[in-house]
Amino acid sequence: EKSQRLIFALSLLYTTGLRLSEAVNAKVADLRWVEYPAGEGRNSPTVGWELTVVGKGEKLREVVVPENVVDSLKLYLATRGLAPNLGDPVTQRAYLLGPMAAPDNRAKRLVPQPDLFESEQSKGLADQTLYALLKTFFVECSYALALTDAQGAERFRKASTHWLRHTHASHAIARGVPLEVAQVSLGHASLATTTIYVTTEKERRMRAMQDAWR
Repeated sequence: EKSQRLIFALSLLYTTGLRLSEAVNAKVADLRWVEYPAGEGRNSPTVGWELTVVGKGEKLREVVVPENVVDSLKLYLATRGLAPNLGDPVTQRAYLLGPMAAPDNRAKRLVPQPDLFESEQSKGLADQTLYALLKTFFVECSYALALTDAQGAERFRKASTHWLRHTHASHAIARGVPLEVAQVSLGHASLATTTIYVTTEKERRMRAMQDAWR
């Protein structure tokens, strides 16, 4: 269960760029499968998962969640004793990220019970807990890298949940995501905030080229 939670948390934050508070407050019911009709030269509709989150200033927005991340969520829900069927009424009321199941509830995993909504499996994860979970993982990564990549180890040692959001934005823009799309997805009030990641990506490319020919 612990490893599945870590895998899902890392995947969710990296591929969506959610803020810490947004991730811990999201519920399964906030996730829905959508279909947009074909258009602009496309012969088939665009389908996928969207997560409705409450961002800064209590503003709602929809964030695209990759299908493989939803698959990871289903595996994680099963370890919590919840039905991996996202349409299940009990599962719908659960938070995406939850605490570890108590030992006496482990036997319930194979057959999810209706009363789980009131149990710890359906409770949310505190933001401090998620921060500590990921921070511990990054520090462990730094130990593993220390002997072969001192700079990489130092970056991982300083990494945090916001680092995943920053990495998401930088990688998305580097892969061609339009600035205005990234702005809406990240929940930035100003396009100028999103533009910072363009500068970051250019700076990264410059350093990479300089290092290549040094």
